[in-house]
Amino acid sequence: MKLSDIGAERAVLAGLANYGLESYVEIMDVVSTSTFTDTTNQVIYDCLVKIAMEDGVADIPSIISAAKSLGVDEIISTQNNLEYIADLMQYPVDKRNVMRFALQIKKFEFARNAKKVTKKIEKNVDSISGDESIDEIVSMIEMPLIDFLRDDETGERPKLISEGVDEYLEFVIENKCDQLGLSTGFANFDHVLGGGLRRACVDVISARPGVGKSVISDNIAITNTRNGIPTLMVDTEMKVDDHYNRILAHIAGVPQDEIATGRFADDEEKYIAVRKLRQNSKVCHTLTNVLLANLGKVF
Repeated sequence: MKLSDIGAERAVLAGLANYGLESYVEIMDVVSTSTFTDTTNQVIYDCLVKIAMEDGVADIPSIISAAKSLGVDEIISTQNNLEYIADLMQYPVDKRNVMRFALQIKKFEFARNAKKVTKKIEKNVDSISGDESIDEIVSMIEMPLIDFLRDDETGERPKLISEGVDEYLEFVIENKCDQLGLSTGFANFDHVLGGGLRRACVDVISARPGVGKSVISDNIAITNTRNGIPTLMVDTEMKVDDHYNRILAHIAGVPQDEIATGRFADDEEKYIAVRKLRQNSKVCHTLTNVLLANLGKVF
């Protein structure tokens, strides 16, 4: 079975030809020249990338010019290939589908490379003499796989950490902000997190039982809900009642154990403070958004 899809390759090229830099930016981390299996497609891709990077418009003259600068004009300039390029310009591909086709041919490239690895492993296994240890045999099988995965054929390419530093500094200077993420309500905690709870980050709080992890989580939820941010709490251990006690105690300023035991009702001032919570629209909004979203013990 040939691990390729010429139709998908053609669709990607058509997307680059018709949408230029906009499409290239979307797929540049997914495909490369080697992603294409057809030699002509590889050459056309290189030409279209050059045109896109120069923010030019792809047409027959510009592709021929790019081919000359890349030293591949003899391949491009044949009658068949010129007709093929002209067809690409008319190929009906929706811009939204270019990435889908790019991922399609990338998966085939990944499979082709994986097939090469399996052949290398097979060759290593065939060379076994019987004098090797089990660990050595496992290594002969394992190392090609590790090297293959380390090369990261998913589209990402390793780069020096220093690349792009100047552009990044210019960006942050021109786009100042007080804080990158959502506040936890604790200034020092926000500072440790590098600017609060940031998008696309998972922050893990780890400590011994009873230290206060859930208390902190409840307070973070209250802080953000008060700021109008919907908050979902998923707890696989504590009961919802425990969260009620902690959050009500925090908002009313009444000791948690007195909320849990009902003893707050023996103190008129504390009783009024707790009862007023349901009459305060802002507090009611906080309780609704935090407590009703709490899933309690789900396992």
